[in-house]
Amino acid sequence: MIDIESWISQKVNDRFARDEATAFVTGSGVLKPKGLASYTSGTDTTLKQVEQVVTGDAANFTYDGIVNLQAKLKEAYQPNAVFLIQRASVANVMQIKDGIGQPIFNMFAARDTGNNAGMETTIMGKQIYFAADVAAISSSALAMIYGDIRRAYQIVDRAGIRILRDPFTSKPNVLFYVTKRVGGGREKLRGI
Repeated sequence: MIDIESWISQKVNDRFARDEATAFVTGSGVLKPKGLASYTSGTDTTLKQVEQVVTGDAANFTYDGIVNLQAKLKEAYQPNAVFLIQRASVANVMQIKDGIGQPIFNMFAARDTGNNAGMETTIMGKQIYFAADVAAISSSALAMIYGDIRRAYQIVDRAGIRILRDPFTSKPNVLFYVTKRVGGGREKLRGI
């Protein structure tokens, strides 16, 4: 005997998590959250714009570009600022050196002493989080996000997934309708 509802719930939860991650980065805001990379460029917080800084060229990040990106972020957002970057782009960052030849990419033993202990990756002292939906490095791509993401982007998630079991519509089959409510958007804050 199989608890089909539990099995469906697990499978759907995984799929929803992938779809939500994509929407939080690139979503259009139509029947899904508006993603961080979908806002227009600028510094007007009343229009919920996001400042975009050139961090390199069509094929590479540059040291000067990343320094400029960090420098543009207002001081209030610097303490908790992090980088979001596609895992495939990290090789490019790992090759960048500062003015004295030191790599700007570093790996440290994680401070967590629990089950999640491992290596913590940083760029210029700020933690990196991998986001598969951030664009790859190319001309005019938003291939790196830097800022205090928790303050700049609000995620609203109604707890749980609703499963409606329908044994009547398609006899002898049982249909399952699965829904989840989630939203996300930029607050009236600067800093990403």
